Amino acid sequence: MTSKKQSWCMIAGLSTAVLLTSFAVPSGGHMAGGGVAYAAEAASKAATLTKEQAIQKAQSYVKIPADYKLADANFFDPEKEGYFMEGPSWRLYWDQGNKGRMSMTIDAVTGQLLQYYTYGDENRKSADAAVGEEKALAVAEEFLQKVLKAEEMAKLSKPNEFSRPRFTSWNEYGFSFTRMENNIPFLENGVDVTVSRDGAIARYDRIWSPGPLPEVGEVLSQEEAEKQLAELTRPSLVFAEKSFLTGDHEVDYGKYQLVYRYTDKDPQFLDARTGAALNLLGQEAVAEDIQPLGSTVKKPIDDEKTITKEEAQKIADQVIKLLPGSYRSEGNRGSGGSTGPDGITRRSWSFEYTPLHIEGKTVNKVELEIGDRGELVGYSSNERRYPRETGKMIDKAVPYEQAVESAIKLVKTLLADQLGEIYLIDRAPSAKELALMHERGQYYTIPFGKMKGGIPIESAEFEVVVHPETGEAESLNLWRRSHSFAAEETAAKIDREAAKKAEQERKKVMLTYLLPQMNYYGGTPVKREPVLVYRYVGERGVVDAVTGEWVNLDKLNTKSEPSDIAEHPDREALVYAWEQGMFTVTDGKLEPDQEMTRGEVAKIAAKLLDRIEFHRVHYVYSGRDEEEKPYVFEDVDSKHPLYGVIQKSLQYGLIAKEGKRFEPDRLITRAEMADLIARLLGYGDLLNKTEIFTVPYGDLQKQSVPAAAIAYAHGLMTDKGKQSFQPNATLTRADMAKIIEQLMELKKEER
Repeated sequence: MTSKKQSWCMIAGLSTAVLLTSFAVPSGGHMAGGGVAYAAEAASKAATLTKEQAIQKAQSYVKIPADYKLADANFFDPEKEGYFMEGPSWRLYWDQGNKGRMSMTIDAVTGQLLQYYTYGDENRKSADAAVGEEKALAVAEEFLQKVLKAEEMAKLSKPNEFSRPRFTSWNEYGFSFTRMENNIPFLENGVDVTVSRDGAIARYDRIWSPGPLPEVGEVLSQEEAEKQLAELTRPSLVFAEKSFLTGDHEVDYGKYQLVYRYTDKDPQFLDARTGAALNLLGQEAVAEDIQPLGSTVKKPIDDEKTITKEEAQKIADQVIKLLPGSYRSEGNRGSGGSTGPDGITRRSWSFEYTPLHIEGKTVNKVELEIGDRGELVGYSSNERRYPRETGKMIDKAVPYEQAVESAIKLVKTLLADQLGEIYLIDRAPSAKELALMHERGQYYTIPFGKMKGGIPIESAEFEVVVHPETGEAESLNLWRRSHSFAAEETAAKIDREAAKKAEQERKKVMLTYLLPQMNYYGGTPVKREPVLVYRYVGERGVVDAVTGEWVNLDKLNTKSEPSDIAEHPDREALVYAWEQGMFTVTDGKLEPDQEMTRGEVAKIAAKLLDRIEFHRVHYVYSGRDEEEKPYVFEDVDSKHPLYGVIQKSLQYGLIAKEGKRFEPDRLITRAEMADLIARLLGYGDLLNKTEIFTVPYGDLQKQSVPAAAIAYAHGLMTDKGKQSFQPNATLTRADMAKIIEQLMELKKEER
């Protein structure tokens, strides 16, 4: 591990925070359903555990280290929360400062453990502590004996017999145990256990639907089921977000792959009794005929060309004219921005308008949000930017169909230039869902999707929120912008039948229980009832619509430790940097002794800005109302693959704006690295004050002393020896990994 920060009398340390991120995994396979469904065996409010009782239960399942303190305890009631839960639960969190965190979810009725997860630096063990898969399985089974009832243990399948856990990394073993009833697998029910390299439980997830299951009775024969499934199943041709297929958000961010896969409305299952085709929602499925709202196609956004706030105001002034009535501009209300993994920052500005055609004392202002690529990002006619509930029961709600018409009218008004790329997503709530929505005073949420060449683009949905009593479409929220779309291929070369054949060759038809997915688009989900179905069981995957190849998603997302670092002296730091997404493994190799270029370091610096709150740097940047104009280098134009990250580093002050060439392929020197570190820590303004610094190095030129002194004072870059800094020496990936680990550790200590 890195050494502690050395004390010095230069400048007080900065307050920092480590930002940990995660992302949801698409539904399908074991633990499917679009989210974690926490189950309770009964639903008696009077019988729920107190917080203290829930904590005692948690401590009986997992030993909580003495230095872990209870940070939070939340009670979730499905009668109020609605989403994701089938029973009340306690969610408990412990942490060890910034070094570790532990969470547990306890069924508030039965006291059973529903979820457990721990992470932190102490989980990163050396290779000497590694256990084998056989020992890891024994640890998992011993844990199950503690947290499950005997009758539930008896109903578990063999580990990974039907599926594999999703949430595992290279240094963990994952075991998925499927619930078996009447010798029939319930693929959406069971438990997942993840064991770390050192033989400790790292994660546990349990989904166990309460209540009785449908009786088997008379069902279709295996032969008849195979015949009907082959005929009735219908995967869709879609542009899938490639990073969610591969798990590589660095390389595949913003890219889309043309594939055949099942959406939640596609015919995918066969009702074992009636032979009806069912979709993922458990509804009788019919082939959807997706039609655009019009024929207009918008010119692709030039992601390299940005506009100013004044130009955005002019665009907003034109957009407001599309709405009925007259409005007075109230100017800019505020701005925001975000930076993606590509390093490109995208900004937006909000502009307010007062309606002049509405009489009365209370008049809600209209707000338009315009992005810095000149596109409309959002619309709101209500001060609540993202309204979801009225706060009271709705006695007289407008029909859902009327809400849909209102939403379509708003889309056609504001997005008239791109109606050939927009379609309505048909997710009408059921009568039960509507009754719950009205009871809770929830707004209607009408979803729309985007398409290219008539093919839907996954994860490019947006929504219109409609007031349930007035029927007015109050907001339009364009979450995903069209400029993020980049597909390698745009035309399918195989048809649906070929795609179905590719799946059928790798799977077998089985009789299973199905837990239908909740309809998240419609509003408040209602309780899901298990169904007995025939389905294809086997590898989780999609079919490449261009090559016709089957893409095994489990293998695609499986990370294995790089093959060339096992014996490296800096292996721990290399693994840490790689797990943080700072390095890319190519052909199974990390190449730890490869020297780093200036461009590669700029890319890592841009990522560090997203991972750590370097307070002083972020404060200076976020205070600007305008994004700085790009600084042009002769050798890094807008088409250069590192253009975005280099511009980001410039904007955040990590790279000095001087010279006509950046030289991204030149090897970076230790003096240049020290300069970047000093800027990253917020001391860029001091780098020209050579008179106030001293260092124990005799080989530095005067202008390099401040950066080296700052790095030395923070315990960074000291591995070359205190008498010699070697400013012109280069850095390897292993050297960079140690710096990354030290920086992350440093910011934790300063908190």
